[in-house]
Amino acid sequence: MYYVGIDVAKEKHYVCILDDTREIAVKPFWIYSDILGLMNLVKRLADLSLNNDDFVIGVESTGAFSENLYEYITDADYKVILLNSYQTAKFRDFSTGRKIKNDSIDAYVIAELLSTGKYKESFISNDDYQSLKVLGRLKASLMDKIKTLKREISTVVATVNPEITKVFPNIFTKTAIAIIKTYPTAVDISKATPQKLIPLNINLVTL
Repeated sequence: MYYVGIDVAKEKHYVCILDDTREIAVKPFWIYSDILGLMNLVKRLADLSLNNDDFVIGVESTGAFSENLYEYITDADYKVILLNSYQTAKFRDFSTGRKIKNDSIDAYVIAELLSTGKYKESFISNDDYQSLKVLGRLKASLMDKIKTLKREISTVVATVNPEITKVFPNIFTKTAIAIIKTYPTAVDISKATPQKLIPLNINLVTL
């Protein structure tokens, strides 16, 4: 039996493999987190044994990165154990971590925990919850893009129409947007009269 510990990260995953005697079966290595890296991992496992049942693979449940790895490896018919980061952190205090570089120590701890059999398995959340998490990440990404666009727009407006920023600290209110659309530059706004501005406000109230 081989116990495979994988320390999951954004760009690289570190891998440590122990045998039945808890000795290092192959020199710890890393793979890229993309599809080519995952294919390389499966190849490296096959070099040790063509029987998938000879492996128990453990990863910490850390969100999107571990979930992608989990789905790929399970689709390849390997047994994958999802571990809570808290229990691996606790076990690290008892791990020997002998002859392991710092980059691979977490992968070693996971492999050693698997070899003891004293772990509690976590589970991938259901499809609805998965979808909500994806939507949550998408929303956060869109919010960041909106903030970036607002900063860029504010910079442009402050350059071509600085007076309006003194009247409207928030230039993204309905009234401010209506005035900017009608009087986009400082020259334009200087030609405006109260009689011309009042209809803009009335139109907004009636919307």
